[in-house]
Amino acid sequence: MNKFKLNEVFGNNGDNLVTYIKRESVDEEFLDALDSYKQIMIYGASKQGKTTLLKQYIDYDGESDYNHVVYSINNKTDLSDIYRKVLQSAGLAIDTIYSSGEGIGDSNTIAIRAKIIRSRAVNFNNEEFNITEPQNIADYLERLGQKDKIVILENFHYLTLENQRKFAFDLRTFQDLRIKFIILGVWRDKNKLALYNGDLLDRVYEIPVEPWDKTDFDRVIMMGEEKLNIKLHEDIKAKIINMSFSSIGVLQDLLHLYCSKSKIRRTQKHTILIDNTDRLEHVFKTKANTYSTRHKNAFKAIAENTTTLNLPYYIIQKILHTSVNKLEVGLSFQSIAKSIKEKHSNENIKDHYIKDALEKLSIIQSDKQISPPILMFDNNAGLLHVTDSTLYFWMRNANIQEFSKDLKLMYA
Repeated sequence: MNKFKLNEVFGNNGDNLVTYIKRESVDEEFLDALDSYKQIMIYGASKQGKTTLLKQYIDYDGESDYNHVVYSINNKTDLSDIYRKVLQSAGLAIDTIYSSGEGIGDSNTIAIRAKIIRSRAVNFNNEEFNITEPQNIADYLERLGQKDKIVILENFHYLTLENQRKFAFDLRTFQDLRIKFIILGVWRDKNKLALYNGDLLDRVYEIPVEPWDKTDFDRVIMMGEEKLNIKLHEDIKAKIINMSFSSIGVLQDLLHLYCSKSKIRRTQKHTILIDNTDRLEHVFKTKANTYSTRHKNAFKAIAENTTTLNLPYYIIQKILHTSVNKLEVGLSFQSIAKSIKEKHSNENIKDHYIKDALEKLSIIQSDKQISPPILMFDNNAGLLHVTDSTLYFWMRNANIQEFSKDLKLMYA
């Protein structure tokens, strides 16, 4: 029997776990996408397995069958930053950034001194080019023998809306030039970039990592039991699955902590039955406290973002007074607007003020460094989605009424 450490079986440590399960609707779709000329978008709430899926087939750090570069986007990233990283990864040293006839400070035009960090050096003679043009990026990759490079963009949701719109058109051009991108982001609905550029329809493989169902979770648990040579009582398994709220990340967290508290840290010599329900309740309380700090601080940060009408505060209160089951399918704009109009002191609030506040939630979270974001408004569908699956667990286990009253004292 092979022996495994607990961290190799259960948890969220960023590495591939031996309890990774293949789902035909996800894994096969991704492999088909890799073999195609189409661009790829992997999306879903945080802790739902986007990066895990990718790392299962493309080794970030070691040997890989795919020539790739990974760029992790933040709220200050510009498209030129991404394209510069792509060229640098191909072995092109970019020395100077300056404007083209407009003075220093314009990063659209750059001069490059030919320092090719590979044996197959090419002399570029300090050529100047516009780094924001996809055609230029593709041309240099081809001249460097790197046309097959796959560009992986993590945390795409942090890119500003304006840059997302621009990139939607760049991506269409890269598609024609056979430069493949894999984009990972926290959102819940299809056609994210096609909304900005309809030409992307049928040119992008969109792969949602959700939903996870009970059968998937049963397979994960069964595989973990086999690797650790343990047996979880059926009631224990049922409670853990129920409290995971369809989140593979939460499931893995709970399984790891429960095994750890049960002193299961590696594969057992003899099969052990684990059935302590009191210990499981302690695990639930521990995880609720762990998640509590993040979600309370995030909600406070959003609510304190005072505007003329203080609408972010009322949006948070609507979330706090909504059941987890309803939050899982998304809050409609109509229900949010109705709640705000009923409770706000200003009886004449216009819908467009409320919609504007919802659309700015992403900006507020970025400015407040709430990472990953917990809320995202889909303007096209008119739905407010929870994008951090740990929020459901916290809401089910926390004293929400007390927290709601605290917010009211601070910001109402």
